[in-house]
Amino acid sequence: MESLLSTQISIPMSQMITALILITVTLIFGRVKLSLFIGYFAILFWSHIWDLPLFIEAGAGKLSGQAFLLTGFVIILILFATLSLIFHKE
Repeated sequence: MESLLSTQISIPMSQMITALILITVTLIFGRVKLSLFIGYFAILFWSHIWDLPLFIEAGAGKLSGQAFLLTGFVIILILFATLSLIFHKE
């Protein structure tokens, strides 16, 4: 857990501005579901989930438990979001 808490994350300002503009434009046109998916995609892209050198245990050559926990949490989050957006009644 120490490696996860001590990780420094930097998000380029151009990517952040692009994501905010896309979300704002989709909300102006009334596409709430699309804006949520854009937001989820941006968070997944910035979270470096698939950055394997960060999560590989030293010398073991296998993924650590933290990587599996984080990946599982994100998959469950995406499933819940997708199901809630599919079954949402307007």
